[in-house]
Amino acid sequence: MSGKRTPNHLMRQARLRLASPSGSGRAMSRQELADLANLHLTELGIRTAMNENYIGKLERGEFRWPSVGYRKALRAVLGAATDAELGMFIIRSQTTEPATAPPASPSAVEPAARRPITEAEPAGLADLCGHEDWREPSHAPPVTPQDIAACMRELGDRLRGYRRDARLTQQELARRLLCSRSAVANLETGHQVASLDFWRGADRLLQADALLVKAAVRVMELKNAFAVQTAQQRAAANAARVCASPHACACAVVVATWTGRHARALRRALRLEVKEFARRLNAAADIVAAWEQAEGAVPRLAVQTALDMTLATAAPDARARFRLLLGEQS
Repeated sequence: MSGKRTPNHLMRQARLRLASPSGSGRAMSRQELADLANLHLTELGIRTAMNENYIGKLERGEFRWPSVGYRKALRAVLGAATDAELGMFIIRSQTTEPATAPPASPSAVEPAARRPITEAEPAGLADLCGHEDWREPSHAPPVTPQDIAACMRELGDRLRGYRRDARLTQQELARRLLCSRSAVANLETGHQVASLDFWRGADRLLQADALLVKAAVRVMELKNAFAVQTAQQRAAANAARVCASPHACACAVVVATWTGRHARALRRALRLEVKEFARRLNAAADIVAAWEQAEGAVPRLAVQTALDMTLATAAPDARARFRLLLGEQS
């Protein structure tokens, strides 16, 4: 097997099909995809986080099989029903990744059967460098639940219209798409969502010229934008409670007695894994992990001093995050 890697076009195209949650009209950036996936990881109780560099490595084919939580988050954001739709699969020379970064030099070639048939895409500077181009901040109007509901009803109306044009009953359509009649009924009334895989099948069966997929993608864009908007509003509310200006926080932040709760908040604020955080404190990783398991655990005095120094030398944004995280945990 050759050591040459091949780009994951499926992952990249799935991202580019979605509009930026910022409302700029551009495609979703790698960082925006990472941010949305991180929301799902938080819901799953996974504390590690993706960033644009990690998404870039996935799209360049440097890694093909993320951890189960990462795969689930990516499928949810990109609207994929299976890992294979996003070019994620196990290859013999590769095992499941650790929860942090992927291996630096995988040796695998994408099987021909899984390789997407696409038009050649010119490699722009952003692709070669592994970074997204700079994007203007957006002033788009906020997304409301009513917007999402209206879009879902419109999608349902389209499905009903194409089904009737094809002279199919809900039961017949459900049988051909391998779902239940009630699922079709709920989709037609805008009370249920389905994966892009379902809408692709419906498009082919009803000869809708990809209009159903486009409408479904629009629903997903609105839901993603609403999720980002809600997360930002929640963060802003937390920030207002703990600091008057969290983005330029120069407040003195001190802890009287460090406990496991404080240590966990500081580690998360610094965006560090347990092992790296332990190295900074000159402590064993298993001991640091034990603090986080026991909320009331009190580190020894030397470590308390190291925690004081780590917090004191943290960047303003990290100190602001520390305040926010403590507020969330209280």
